[in-house]
Amino acid sequence: GDLKRGTGEGKLKDLVKRFEERVGEAKKEPKRSRKDVEKEVMDKSMHTNNQLYSCGSLAPKLHKSANRVAGCSDCMVTRPTRLWEVTDGCIYLLSHLAVAGVVEDKEIMTMFGQVVEATRHEIYVEHETLKTTVMKAFGKIIEEKDTKVLKKVYCNYIIDYVVRWIGGGGSGDGLGNLMVFEGERCLEKIAKKIGGGIARGRV
Repeated sequence: GDLKRGTGEGKLKDLVKRFEERVGEAKKEPKRSRKDVEKEVMDKSMHTNNQLYSCGSLAPKLHKSANRVAGCSDCMVTRPTRLWEVTDGCIYLLSHLAVAGVVEDKEIMTMFGQVVEATRHEIYVEHETLKTTVMKAFGKIIEEKDTKVLKKVYCNYIIDYVVRWIGGGGSGDGLGNLMVFEGERCLEKIAKKIGGGIARGRV
């Protein structure tokens, strides 16, 4: 595909190697509860004596000028990447590699195994966001892969993890609800692709 032609075989191997080196970063994410997040958001020191911009203002466009001024969506406004976000980026990379067909399906499955291993670390509040990203990646694969390949290689694996993750209903908040929604979409896509009766049998 375009990805393989654009990167070349050597670059493609570099991408896979980079994935393997960084996909497990989420397992190092420290414990972070919802109360910790709320405390961080409500910390007055983080919101005092800072320029405020409203949505719809010119702030998002200011960074394009010669004299860059930080505002909404200005790249000058940043923070250190969280470890789970590194894994999140690896999942997006994996979905592109899978859909482009530049990596063998068996190797893609091995890489997904590394992703799933990283999602087992659930002591931080955003772990459901990570699972949501995985299910979005599953959704792309379901849509793009040939039906025979989907049945032979991916189907049982995807159904197993989606049902396991959404079976408990999530945390019940916004992040959990989004995870369940994406999981249900995955199951609907599988049923549409391989047939409702076959999908129900595999569930």
